[in-house]
Amino acid sequence: MKDNETESPLQGLPTNLEVTTADGEAEKIVIEQQAALAESMGESDIQMFELPNGMIININRFVPAHDMSLAFDPMDGTPRMVSIMLLKGQATLKYPNGDTYEFSQSQGYNMRYQGTPGTFHLKAGVEVKNFTVAAPPEVLARFFEGEVPDVLRNMLDPEEETHAFTPFPVTPEMRRSVTEMTIPGLSGQLQRIQMESAALMYITMVARALDQAPPPRQRLTRAERKNVARAHERLLDCLQEPPSLAELALTAGLSEKRLNNAFREIYDGSVFEVLRNTRLSQARQLIEQTDEPIKGIAWQVGYNHVSNFSRAFKDMFGVTPGAIKRSR
Repeated sequence: MKDNETESPLQGLPTNLEVTTADGEAEKIVIEQQAALAESMGESDIQMFELPNGMIININRFVPAHDMSLAFDPMDGTPRMVSIMLLKGQATLKYPNGDTYEFSQSQGYNMRYQGTPGTFHLKAGVEVKNFTVAAPPEVLARFFEGEVPDVLRNMLDPEEETHAFTPFPVTPEMRRSVTEMTIPGLSGQLQRIQMESAALMYITMVARALDQAPPPRQRLTRAERKNVARAHERLLDCLQEPPSLAELALTAGLSEKRLNNAFREIYDGSVFEVLRNTRLSQARQLIEQTDEPIKGIAWQVGYNHVSNFSRAFKDMFGVTPGAIKRSR
């Protein structure tokens, strides 16, 4: 190993940074490990490290002299999970399609980066300091040894090809822990150990924060959608003797609660509601198009008692099966 590698094992992944300010000043720089903007733009300290395990850490500080826009764009374009927390200040992240995300000292974001850079907007005179961990999904997944927490699964799905954002609450304890874990002064292998420890501790804290205060329902991954579709098909193939919720959850590889939420998202109802609605819709079609008796139709779609069938049918359609049959 060369001497300079021994002294500084953390080499930054080259990243383009485009900066513009409200007074018309602009600057483009390439960040490899450490950089600063022109003094006329305000105070800045940009640090970027790539760890041997594939993770990238950013610790940046800005005090803009004027309102400022910053667009970070990694030069290799590799998809990554990126988790951003502000230690100080506030910032707004905007994308060309109009999507906007507000960062503060009490709210951070996990995001799945797919090669389209957003632009951060900072206010003049407001100190902003961020701590960011980024890594390809497979790198972070290795740390979990096949047991990726539900709160991170959507971000780490290697088949996903779209941007995704999940907010998480940030506590004073999280900010204090990260600040203490990243105090400057170390170099060489000690710095590598310091930063890797800080990154792993941070990921753990974010996962815990998401688990304790879950955000709005997690978006289904592509693989999960395929599995849910398979469970849905199995359900519709067995209207007379449908599989249990537990059996369908096993088919989909999801918890029963998450499967129900997935059915609500895709099919506009829980597993039970989809089963009931499908049974009754098929029953109405049979009543309208065949001469079969109502008792036989009820049995075909999974109802053993005509009274239960008639009650559910009227609740759904506002009319009894017999009334539809007589109106033909």
